Amino acid sequence: MPNFPVYTADDAPEASRETLEAIKAKVGMVPNILGVMAASPAVLNTYAAIQGGWAGALLSPVEQQIAIVAIVAENGCTYCVPAHSMAAKKAGMDEDTLAALREGRALPDAKQEALRTFALAVVRERGKVSEAEMQAFLDAGYTEAHIMEVLLAAAQKTITNYLNHMADVPLDGVFEPLRWEAPAEAAE
Repeated sequence: MPNFPVYTADDAPEASRETLEAIKAKVGMVPNILGVMAASPAVLNTYAAIQGGWAGALLSPVEQQIAIVAIVAENGCTYCVPAHSMAAKKAGMDEDTLAALREGRALPDAKQEALRTFALAVVRERGKVSEAEMQAFLDAGYTEAHIMEVLLAAAQKTITNYLNHMADVPLDGVFEPLRWEAPAEAAE
């Protein structure tokens, strides 16, 4: 098994340092998964660009996190569920909604549940969602642009979810209170 180092802005490859410094300035830390990602400046810089793509999104910050937490839990990412649980709380998500997402349960709000269901369909069906699934999402009050933003969430989280599966990234201490273990069927 490869040993993936967790880089900092001080010891990362030169082409990753500026991005890591910008991340640290913005969020106050370099999350371990991005420190691992820094081994490839191309991947880190692309991921940072995708992350920056959320500026101006139509999905609200809470809706973004609904899609993301649903996706990362579905993918069984033991790093990303705690990290995005914290992001969801910071975005203003209520505890009941967050608990339901972490446990893979339906959400009580119909529109939010349509978002969760559609995000799961995108991941489970690898983008080959049916017309009925898309129409249900649109009927809940979303648009074609929202469909594309769910794709953005799936693309972004595929990178970190798969990296965590391969590198078994150590959970940052700040995320420790939100530790999460994948259910047996998601962990396979």
